[in-house]
Amino acid sequence: MKASSGGFVVEVVDAGVSPGGTMIVPFQTLKTSQGVWSFGAGGQGGGNVLLLNGTQASSGSGVKLKVGAGFILYTFNSSGNWYRWTGNGWAFFGTTEPT
Repeated sequence: MKASSGGFVVEVVDAGVSPGGTMIVPFQTLKTSQGVWSFGAGGQGGGNVLLLNGTQASSGSGVKLKVGAGFILYTFNSSGNWYRWTGNGWAFFGTTEPT
């Protein structure tokens, strides 16, 4: 299954890829077509460092990661804001949890 948003495509390719609606917190992982997402050891203003395949994802930080509708990836930070992954960075989404 594929979904596209602004040129970024998240593709569910097998049962090992996290389905829409999946939400994780530190010490958990989820998988998109770009790879495995996880949290690093705390330390940034918005929460834990966000890692994609073990490398920090564009200065991102948060306390939750969520695969939303259309398989769009979001992070929630400790300031109460949601950000959407664009494929190469994080864009402000708002304060309401995405579906």
